[in-house]
Amino acid sequence: MSHSINLQLLLLTTLISIGLPTTSWTACADYELPINQAVQAYDLDRLEKLLVTLNKQSDCPNAYLESVKRSMAQIAAAKADSLTQQNQLGDAEMWLKRAPVILWVTQVIRGDIAARRQQWYTASQFYQQALDLINSPETTPPPEAVVEKIHHLASDTYRKAQQ
Repeated sequence: MSHSINLQLLLLTTLISIGLPTTSWTACADYELPINQAVQAYDLDRLEKLLVTLNKQSDCPNAYLESVKRSMAQIAAAKADSLTQQNQLGDAEMWLKRAPVILWVTQVIRGDIAARRQQWYTASQFYQQALDLINSPETTPPPEAVVEKIHHLASDTYRKAQQ
């Protein structure tokens, strides 16, 4: 039984359309091209290495670092979503552990994993966390159909947890 939302296309579209903000900070700007290339290639290994370097740059703006982390979390979520669809739940969890920040998409995938394991209460909590994150001011919300699907998953898994 699959409760998941296939997020790969949504995540890919989001990563490409939003992209990372450009930076005029000299030290940070030197890494802009390799970071953008790594994001487009879904190369989380490369991004992890670049983030270590960026964190050492004293004049790299925090907003830019946070946008890199969000991109990394989206990539980890997309890979975890694919593995969840293939029922490779342990591997999917390993990818999610690599996400440097928690986003609504990471929580949806965690909910999907818990639902596949029939851990209804845990799944419900993750879906609710995803909804809370969607409603936060710094989040660009997904399409309304995705939000409605997450609402449905949250209530469905909560009902199952109560049985």
